[in-house]
Amino acid sequence: MRIQLKVIQFLDESGNLMRAAKVELTDEQLIRLYKKMLLARLYDERAIRLQRQGRIGTYPSFGGHEAAQVGSVFALKQGDWLFPYGRDLAACLAFGMDIKHALLYAMGHKEGVL
Repeated sequence: MRIQLKVIQFLDESGNLMRAAKVELTDEQLIRLYKKMLLARLYDERAIRLQRQGRIGTYPSFGGHEAAQVGSVFALKQGDWLFPYGRDLAACLAFGMDIKHALLYAMGHKEGVL
C-alpha cells in the first residue's frame, strides 16, 4: 500500500518565503497567545535563577521556544492530549498547568506531577 502525502511548503531551500500562510486570528486570540508566551518566558527566567541558587536540580531552559510551544498548544482542541518532553514546559503552561505545579515538578516534588 502506497501512501500519498500532500506537500505544503512555505520556504524554499534557502529559507526564502515562497508564499504567506493564511492564518486569521482575532486581536483577543493574539493577546491571549502573547500573554501565554510572556508567562512562559517569565517562568523560565525565574526557574533558571532558582536552579543557579541550588533550589532546583537540573533545569532545561526553553527560552526562545515559547512561540513554537504556545502556538502548537493553541492548535489543540478540548479533550486532546499533550505528551510533554524535556523542554516542553511552555506547552504545559499554555495547556493549563499552573505555576505552582510547574515549580513543584521542577523541584522534584511528587505533588508537581498532575
